[in-house]
Amino acid sequence: MSAKFHSLALLMTIALAYIWLQVPLLRMYSLQIFALFVLAFLVIKRFKKAKLWHILPEWASYEITLLTFAFLLLIGATGNTKSLFFPLGYVNLFFLVMTSYVPTAIIATAAIVLFHYALDPELSVATIQSISTLPIMLAIFLFARKEYDEAHLAKLAAEQAKQLLPNELDPSIQTPINAVPQVPQPAPQPVPQAENKADPLLNSTIAADQAVQNPQQTTT
Repeated sequence: MSAKFHSLALLMTIALAYIWLQVPLLRMYSLQIFALFVLAFLVIKRFKKAKLWHILPEWASYEITLLTFAFLLLIGATGNTKSLFFPLGYVNLFFLVMTSYVPTAIIATAAIVLFHYALDPELSVATIQSISTLPIMLAIFLFARKEYDEAHLAKLAAEQAKQLLPNELDPSIQTPINAVPQVPQPAPQPVPQAENKADPLLNSTIAADQAVQNPQQTTT
């Protein structure tokens, strides 16, 4: 999913959560919907054969929208910024930063801040303190993600260098030059001179030259 559509999906999810909490008939079922959406998220992860401890949504997918909607309903229905479940918003923010584009994470965090403000427009000191922690945690998570990405890229570069230059990185597999067997070179063989049957005079001349060069062989 592209950054534009992912951002739009998250904005629509946050708006839907706000509308849900504004309707009394729907608000009373917020906890049930929270449990249903979390269960749906776990079932989706199970169908994708993810391990039990792999709880992060996939990159730029609709999975984070399920969790965002569920967490916002739970927090909004139990007291908003005064809720005991408000720290779960940090968990959702962490998932959002690690599985979304940076602009998408920033836009979604701003929308979540407006979501909490809209539910409790009479700002108190406690409300301001709770809401202000969201941008602070966003900055911390973005910094942590940047450091993680750089460390991951450095690890990949080291692994690629190890694969390209195994002999330099592993001296145990180096082969000494003296251990390479030398292939003996065959001795040069004299090339026999072919007789020219078409020219007897030339053949006799060649035979005379050979007799002059090898007098011992001719005498024997």
